[in-house]
Amino acid sequence: MRFAKALAAAFSIIVLAASASAASYDGTYIGTSATFTGTSSGGKGNVCSQVAAPAPLTIANGHAQTKWGDGTLTGDVDAGGKLIMHSTAAGRFEGQIDAGGVLKGYYQGYCIYTLSWRKS
Repeated sequence: MRFAKALAAAFSIIVLAASASAASYDGTYIGTSATFTGTSSGGKGNVCSQVAAPAPLTIANGHAQTKWGDGTLTGDVDAGGKLIMHSTAAGRFEGQIDAGGVLKGYYQGYCIYTLSWRKS
């Protein structure tokens, strides 16, 4: 019984520490670039939009959200700054926030883009 309580307490501390670390990335990120790199089927991408920069991205309590096309991308940042977001249109973004507050990664749905933001 004592071991179970100690284990539960240790787990709670680890979860709280991870949440606090992910929350350190909280803030508003301004889109700096979006580059179309192709399509997942190898097509010409004539249905893919040319975007100069992604919409602003907000992170609150480790949860990220940004407008993407006619929908949104949402997901969570881990304690190491890795961010995975899923689109309401079935695409996926995977990126990394560096120590300087720059988020870089790629979005892949039918259209593929490299995207970047800078913490403001």
